[in-house]
This record gives sequence, C-alpha cells and structure tokens, in this order.
Amino acid sequence: VDPSNLQSTHQWLLYQDLAGTKEYELLKLLSEVGSVRELAKRLAISEAACKKRIQRSRSYLRKRIIK
Repeated sequence: VDPSNLQSTHQWLLYQDLAGTKEYELLKLLSEVGSVRELAKRLAISEAACKKRIQRSRSYLRKRIIK
C-alpha cells in the first residue's frame, strides 16, 4: 500500500464537498497549466482578472475549510 496514495484519499474524503465547486476547479486548472498567464489564456481573460479570480477562489475555499 502506497502511503502517499492513502493521504490523498484521506484528503479527498475530507474535502470532497469542495471538489465540485468552480473555485476548486479553477485552482486545479491552475496547478495543471502551471502559470497565471497560461490560465488566463485558457479562460480568455486578462491576467489581472485571472489573478483576481484566483484570489477570490482561494479565499472562498479557505473559509469553507475552516468551518
């Protein structure tokens, strides 16, 4: 049994209600593309707008996790 896989499974169980949110999906996409610039291109928005969306998404998820 791979312990790293168990940890990710455990985290998934803890936060699975957040996984379907647009905020989670945005941050997941950011981690996949690797940069704000690339994410902004994919979303067809300015980098400034993209940074603001990321900021709001992080804030939203932090608040939901703390509850």
